[in-house]
Amino acid sequence: MLSGVLGAAAVAVPIAASTLAPTDPPVDPTSGILEAASNGVTAVLGYRSESVDADVARAQTYLTGDFLTYFRAVAATTVVPGARARGLTSTATVSARSLVSATEFEAVTLLFVDQTVTGLDLTEPQVSSTSLRVRLGRVDGQWLVSALDPI
Repeated sequence: MLSGVLGAAAVAVPIAASTLAPTDPPVDPTSGILEAASNGVTAVLGYRSESVDADVARAQTYLTGDFLTYFRAVAATTVVPGARARGLTSTATVSARSLVSATEFEAVTLLFVDQTVTGLDLTEPQVSSTSLRVRLGRVDGQWLVSALDPI
């Protein structure tokens, strides 16, 4: 009798455990923040004179809110005309990054960025390094840059 009960328990426990255990690990709502911040910053700071319109359009896909509005204005009045007139090319590389804070819908990161600008009227590349506080908002499940502040 005891062996029958133990046998039934041996079958029931694995079945019960498998129905109670989640099949998928929980999704971290803050995952992807550092990648989104890095991609956004390199897109905003990177363009080539021969493709500046497409580069600016691509950069806008990483942005949201007031920062998107600001970037559109700066790109139209400064970046695009300057890149065309002076043959400017700018590249940006994130050398280090850190998550400062995050909630389900907002995040703050710190990025260290190296930028190189070349142009027809520049005798040598202009190289600079800066640290940026990058704020992001989660829009339709995607992290987008909502502010970019030099520190």
